[in-house]
Parts: sequence; C-alpha cells; structure tokens
Amino acid sequence: MAKLAVCVSALLLMLVVLSETRRPVPCCTENYDGIIKLKYLKNFAVQLDTGICNINSTIFFTEKNKLICTDPKKPWVIRQERKINQLNSEPALYQEFNFE
Repeated sequence: MAKLAVCVSALLLMLVVLSETRRPVPCCTENYDGIIKLKYLKNFAVQLDTGICNINSTIFFTEKNKLICTDPKKPWVIRQERKINQLNSEPALYQEFNFE
C-alpha cells in the first residue's frame, strides 16, 4: 500500500511540474471594436474558431506586450496586417492557432 501511495504521489508531482512549464496560448472570446494605430503594434497572430476558442480573431501584439483581439474581417485590421508584414522582414509571430 505504501508503494502505491509513493507512485501516486510521484505521478501527481510530475503532472504539476508539467502543467506549470506549458506556455499559455492566447484564446480570444470577444473582439475589440476600436481601431489601433500601427505605431502601437509589433506583430500579430491568427486565431481560428475551433470550438475551444469560439471566434475567428486577429491577435495584435502591442509594443507594451499586450494582446488585443480584433475582427479579422474589418478593413482596418487587414490594412494593419499588411503593413506589419511589410515592416517585418519575416513575420515570425504570424501563425494560425488551432486548438484541436
């Protein structure tokens, strides 16, 4: 019985350590309605509606390391995406988040 308790304790400890080392992935549940000036933006990523994250969203990364979720269909969002891609030689943060 003591061996079982030790094994279970070790397993629980491993699970806690593993869960603490995972990097959290942003998940937008609503989009910001305002317009953000290009000078405040560093990069962006694309989130797809996959069930866990329930909306399509363009996630802008700001100069102050904040994330702002926006509607990817809005013309100003599309313009900012294009401008960021032109400014950044390689859009390293551009990725599609699929939570499947």
